[in-house]
Amino acid sequence: MHTHGIRATRLTIAGLPLASRLHPSTPDALLGHLRWCLATPYAEAWGLFRNDELLALATLVHFGNSARVGCFHASHPLCDVAQQQLLVNELLRSVEARGCATLTVQVPPKDMDFWKGCGFTEIGAFITYANGNFLEATRDEVALMQPAHTLALLHLDQHATGEDRRTLLLEHHFAAHAYVVDGRVRGALLPLLGNGSIVADDPAVGLELQRWLLPTQHRITVPETNSAACEHLLDRDYDAMGTSVRMVWGSAPAFNADMVFAWPWGTP
Repeated sequence: MHTHGIRATRLTIAGLPLASRLHPSTPDALLGHLRWCLATPYAEAWGLFRNDELLALATLVHFGNSARVGCFHASHPLCDVAQQQLLVNELLRSVEARGCATLTVQVPPKDMDFWKGCGFTEIGAFITYANGNFLEATRDEVALMQPAHTLALLHLDQHATGEDRRTLLLEHHFAAHAYVVDGRVRGALLPLLGNGSIVADDPAVGLELQRWLLPTQHRITVPETNSAACEHLLDRDYDAMGTSVRMVWGSAPAFNADMVFAWPWGTP
């Protein structure tokens, strides 16, 4: 895409120093995400440039028939809404070229109008909690995930999220834990995926897996409509630090909020 001196192009290693200036508060986290995208076959990093000046950047992570916007930063003072929309349009072209029917993005409520203007609709909200008093893990059913549990993990995650995220999960399932009863995987914890991912087919299972995550994770994000997860965290004196809204372009995934007890992405 090239319009009136503005062009959207794939970001390269050479563009990383420019990228860090767009998010000066947490440059290390942003650069880490961008490096991962540049090295990952199913991810992309895009920059919006005027000549050699970086105005905005965005990343995409592709799943089977869907994708998500990993980050979207347009804090440059010369980048207006129309130019930001040009970058979103480039993301949509990339998604369509891969045959994806769904693109999701998770944003602060203040950004909803912008994404609605780009053709996205709201499909759910998440709350990020922090600073509480977690309970110690107690159940023997939780253990390190074994190779025999992998297919069950993929099935459980797809049932919970409505997306085929197998490539992403398999890359991050090192140190994963499974809740297993009579040989059946009832829940799974992936502590290295974002801020931690937990899916479970029963609240008791999901809450126990939270107890394995919270000692090492200061923040946890859960769906706003998962009452079991939210009420438990409030009972443990966790503070609601912020809300994020998930929006979709195309077909909305069949997301089952009651099965999600930790969502990898939440309030920055």
